[in-house]
Amino acid sequence: MAKDKPDPDAAPARTLGQAPAKLDLDTMQKEAIRLAKIYDEDVDPSQCVTEVTEDLGNGNLVIVYDESQNNEEYYVHFAPGRQPKIFGYVRDYAPWLAEVIRRRNWWQSASDVGAVFIGVVITVTICGMSAFHPKGSPEILNNALTTIIGFYFGTQIARGNQAS
Repeated sequence: MAKDKPDPDAAPARTLGQAPAKLDLDTMQKEAIRLAKIYDEDVDPSQCVTEVTEDLGNGNLVIVYDESQNNEEYYVHFAPGRQPKIFGYVRDYAPWLAEVIRRRNWWQSASDVGAVFIGVVITVTICGMSAFHPKGSPEILNNALTTIIGFYFGTQIARGNQAS
């Protein structure tokens, strides 16, 4: 009779092992199986298959399926410079991943607001100088505005390409 997984209410995620250096996918899969065996001693490494999702939550997700235990699943998240986290249940992994993504999106939104603010300030300055100054606005402000607008739209295009 197979032992139950560790109590999900006791520790939704466990941090196991050392913070890995940059791992290739094959090494990451082997490490995920090893960590699943530590998490649940009934895991049979010879009966495990893995599935990798790259670039998820600032790292890579490896799902370990233990075919010897009715396809029990273990979710191992590898982030560069951090110890891998293992989750025995998707109900524990999903909220953790949502929080990681929410924090990252907040920072990106804040940087977007800052860039827009700087762009608006420079635009208002150029318009004000053009309207009230006999020589118009200095060329350096015009160049700065063009650079900021180009950078902003360039990063938006790059983000769009990453999403697709």
